[in-house]
Amino acid sequence: MVSSLSGAPFIKGSAKIFQVDLTGNVSDYRTNFTTATDILLTPNNKPLITEFAEFSLTQPGFLPNSGRIANEDGTTILGGLSMPTDLERSGDGTYYLLSYAEGTIQKLSY
Repeated sequence: MVSSLSGAPFIKGSAKIFQVDLTGNVSDYRTNFTTATDILLTPNNKPLITEFAEFSLTQPGFLPNSGRIANEDGTTILGGLSMPTDLERSGDGTYYLLSYAEGTIQKLSY
């Protein structure tokens, strides 16, 4: 799976998750994401997707604390995040989340 970070103005729902098979064929796996920056598989091989932030044309820029972690259906697992860029798993239920804006790593359980 490959995440896509759509270009500016980062229209809500314009990012896709692509699936690439072993022979190099590319297909849409899921659509309707925004600023998808990372994909990580859970122990059950279900993807968790980080989304950087929502973009505003009126401010302009990325809205503070509008990043999130979502499941493959787009349901928010954890919201209110500050520009998450990477999620790593350690064991069955421990995850580490990197925040680009804060320069921090958070330990999460899921």
